[in-house]
Amino acid sequence: CEFCCSAFSPLLLLLTLHPLPILLVVEAPDTERGLACGHKKRVRTARESAPHTPHSLSVAKMRTAVCVVLVVAALLGSAVAAGGPLFSSDPKPGSTVSLPETYLNTKSAAGKITVTNGGNETLVLSGWNVPDHFSTDANGKVSVNANKSYTIEVYCTPVENGTTTSTFSFSTNDNATATASYKLSCEVEDAPAVFSRPAPYSTISFGNNAPKSTAKAHATMMNKGGGELKVLDHTFTNENVDGKAVSGQFTVSGLPDTLAPGEEQRIDFECNTPSSPGLLFTTLVISTNDPVNPDLQFDLACLSISWGKEALGLVYLLVFWVVVGAGVAAVFWFMPK
Repeated sequence: CEFCCSAFSPLLLLLTLHPLPILLVVEAPDTERGLACGHKKRVRTARESAPHTPHSLSVAKMRTAVCVVLVVAALLGSAVAAGGPLFSSDPKPGSTVSLPETYLNTKSAAGKITVTNGGNETLVLSGWNVPDHFSTDANGKVSVNANKSYTIEVYCTPVENGTTTSTFSFSTNDNATATASYKLSCEVEDAPAVFSRPAPYSTISFGNNAPKSTAKAHATMMNKGGGELKVLDHTFTNENVDGKAVSGQFTVSGLPDTLAPGEEQRIDFECNTPSSPGLLFTTLVISTNDPVNPDLQFDLACLSISWGKEALGLVYLLVFWVVVGAGVAAVFWFMPK
């Protein structure tokens, strides 16, 4: 220990030398005892002549403790100086990563594993072992710089009801954690199923309407699935009059925010007919969270006709048949009997 300590620190040398005995050499004058002038007398101090005391023993222990501390510090310093990546993650390896619930045969939202490199060299992640029905955005070799983090996203696509579980793992170049593995768990959520009356993709007719009028129609929207149905958005597309693009001529009201399993609701449509005769047409798309058929779609057809021309035609037709009828009657009346 004396060698180790003296090798590590000049300060420690001072500490180790401090409790050593001290010898004093003094020059003694002529005395009545007959000492010759110039003779030297060796005088021991009390420290040298005194036996070991508890104080001297505690000093020795302190020297040993300081020596051990310096040796350990030197070893740790050597390890740090050697460098290397240092792997850690949240959650820790061996933990269970619970992914968000999803519908059958539908990819889930991401479950996340955050990897941190606490070392002073680049951490390399590779060798991705991804089980069936799970997937990850990580592939190939992923480098994580010193004191940086990287988030691994994992997904689940269950193919049967219940809970899907498996183990996900990958390799690192940190010798202390050569392989990191995690348990994955994925729950299947009951799915909604959108339906309607009339059936989806039907054409809903507003009938024949006068120009510049408001026509009305309706349909019934329903949820035939086991989960809550959510209406996300709706849009009118391809709105036109006889092929000429228009906008804002159709409206829809009564759309629910959600429908519980087995619930249904009426939705109403309005058509503002154009000022001139023609067929006003559009396609309504209602977006939902149904994982199989997310869009409920209808074609809306609203016909505008000119009642003036139609009425005049009917009058002409009526007059024609009246004249014909009168002529026939006159013929029979004046025929000789």
